[in-house]
Amino acid sequence: MLQAKLVSTAALQRVLGLCLVLLESAGSRPEAQHQLFVDHFALLVDAAPGMAAVAPATIQDTARISTAAAAAAAAARPAGAVSDTSQAAAGSGQLSTAVLNVVAFAPGILPGVWRWLALAAGLPLEAPLQASRGLDIAAVAGGPDGLAQPVALVMGLFCRGLAQLLQVLDDTDLHQRQEPFTLGASRAIASTLNSLVFHTAFPEKQQRKQQQQQQLSMPLLPATAAHGLGLLTQYAPVVLRGYYERDARQQFCQPNLWTEPYSNMMAGLEAAQQQQQAGGVLATTAAVVQALLAGVGLAAEEDEESGNGSVRASSPLPSPAAAGVASSIPGLRTGALLLLLRCAPQCVPFAVRLELFRQMLEQDKVRGRWQLSPAEGGPRPLKVTVRRDALLEDAFRGLAAAGANIKARLQVHFINAQGVAEAGIDHGGLMKELLEATLAAGCQPEYGLFAASEGSNLMYPNPAAEAIPQGLALLEFLGLMVGKALYEGILVNMSFAPCFLLSLQGGRPGLDDLAALDRQLHSNLLAVKACPPEDVESLGLTFSVEQQLFGRTVQTDLLPGGDCLAVTGDNRLLYVHLLADHLLNTRLGRATAAFAGGLSVVLAPSWLRMFSPSEINQLISGGQGGGVDVEDMARYVKYSNGYSESSATVKMFWSVVAEMSPEQRSALLRFITSTSRAPLGGFKHLQPPLTIHKVDCAASPLAFLGGKDVERLPSASTCYNMLKLPNYKRAATLKQKLLYAIGAGAGFELS
Repeated sequence: MLQAKLVSTAALQRVLGLCLVLLESAGSRPEAQHQLFVDHFALLVDAAPGMAAVAPATIQDTARISTAAAAAAAAARPAGAVSDTSQAAAGSGQLSTAVLNVVAFAPGILPGVWRWLALAAGLPLEAPLQASRGLDIAAVAGGPDGLAQPVALVMGLFCRGLAQLLQVLDDTDLHQRQEPFTLGASRAIASTLNSLVFHTAFPEKQQRKQQQQQQLSMPLLPATAAHGLGLLTQYAPVVLRGYYERDARQQFCQPNLWTEPYSNMMAGLEAAQQQQQAGGVLATTAAVVQALLAGVGLAAEEDEESGNGSVRASSPLPSPAAAGVASSIPGLRTGALLLLLRCAPQCVPFAVRLELFRQMLEQDKVRGRWQLSPAEGGPRPLKVTVRRDALLEDAFRGLAAAGANIKARLQVHFINAQGVAEAGIDHGGLMKELLEATLAAGCQPEYGLFAASEGSNLMYPNPAAEAIPQGLALLEFLGLMVGKALYEGILVNMSFAPCFLLSLQGGRPGLDDLAALDRQLHSNLLAVKACPPEDVESLGLTFSVEQQLFGRTVQTDLLPGGDCLAVTGDNRLLYVHLLADHLLNTRLGRATAAFAGGLSVVLAPSWLRMFSPSEINQLISGGQGGGVDVEDMARYVKYSNGYSESSATVKMFWSVVAEMSPEQRSALLRFITSTSRAPLGGFKHLQPPLTIHKVDCAASPLAFLGGKDVERLPSASTCYNMLKLPNYKRAATLKQKLLYAIGAGAGFELS
């Protein structure tokens, strides 16, 4: 309940007075706006008891940081992006950079506004990490249109200022210094905006709005209300995405926070459907897939910049009224889900998005007839012959120019080291081997196409690749091969750096993303940022960077004449962000663009925007954690050459696997499939299917009683996901031979 002493008309008038100054003085000179803000600042303090009092002089002291922050944001903006001061959506209200930076950076303002919102609108002021319920905030269950106009106005201003702050707020500020919000407050903000954005697509009854309107009875001009609502719908998804990405790098929220509103909605709908009260309102998978393939929803992001000038942040929401109408009419839940996938995909459980992605691939194959034989009306298969000792070169020569035809079936022929064609018919296994071997070869150091991050060994394009003959063309080809693997559902044993994957999605990595590539350099930049202002010049830094390229030193200026411009306490924030942007975007730009070009031939970048970087790595190389589900593995395995589920050796095999440690099971999976990770969604999605093939071997008739058993070791054909298992007579022998084989890491050659 709202406390009476905080809801007086006079107090609210002061808060709204400040909002109006900021929203409606866009045409004023910056210094006039700044003075107007200073004049109204005391009123804001009075209206929110407990807010840290900040004198105008303190606000002036933040000018250096805020100006540098604005410059850093502008310098990091992609070419062609529109600036913060001119890009606000129609009706969103425009704030000058000077005033906006005061709102964002002056101590106490954003925490004070959040405190007012928590008390005025019934929002959580802080959220404990241990909380497992109540993460779907009831006060915003009606979406933006369900908020009282004064609340929407103040929340819009809050989100706009916080969006500006998040551009320069690093993970150390969030987790260690906890400035300007404690972690508990950050969780509360994240859960509130998560619920708000979700319920924009799926609003509930709007009883809360009526309660707020009664308690905050103040008429607003239509233009003022539209300004506040415009800011809220424009920047709530931006702030939400910022918090989600920070949580993905270093967790501070509950794992179920992001999907709690979705889970609650589904539970309610299932209960209603059981009572036959909600028939026909849920989106069908087929309808959503058709809309996504038609370019509805996700594709709109391709040419659209978000409020802070970066595609990385989420797209703005549509008008709450339009979203509410679309999601409340039976049969139109498809549009609501598309809206959510576009602006906040993390609100939809990963399993749901994964199923949509797979269905999109299947429908694309049907549309293009890619899986049909020529006799059935499909395209001719692509024939490629590769020598084992020149695999990357031959695959590149045979497939690089395939374009979209790479989606067709591949007919692969291998030539061994002796120049003899290898026997075999490609039913999918040879294609898998080609993709695995080609990508593995492309990552070898001698080609110089990829580099690996320190410690985590995550891959990203070598920035020097553009200086290597055909380097960019080879990177484009490897992007094509990764796209083909994703298209066919084939797992490959490689993982990419999050900043690289973010670039592939159309985003622009920032300072904290640098940690995944070079943790020491990232730490050094944070030290510069935190260095006392008077000590910065003693570091001897300039706005230039030197790098080694094939034995020669190359100097690059971060600003015109940067080698003569010293880094000082006034411009250090600009330096830190410009250097990070250079290392992550400028230096890697051409190599990343080449790889992305090949990948986009097979998969539209918008399809990948449904996933976080860590989730994309799972799509490429399999699930993380959880180990190997033996029951699921046994449920979808196939048998060949005489084995069946009832075979004595097969029963012994599953008994031995059940007794293995998680590490041994992962090693077994790697032995059979070349990757230690289980396929996402279970073994029914493994391509080709896991197969146990019988190898007939002679054994002593007394092997059951302790006589001589089969001596041959198991082997594997990883291209077919096939385990070649001799017909052992005793479980002890099977266990000994199997553990030896998987420990030795051998495959075809071990027998």
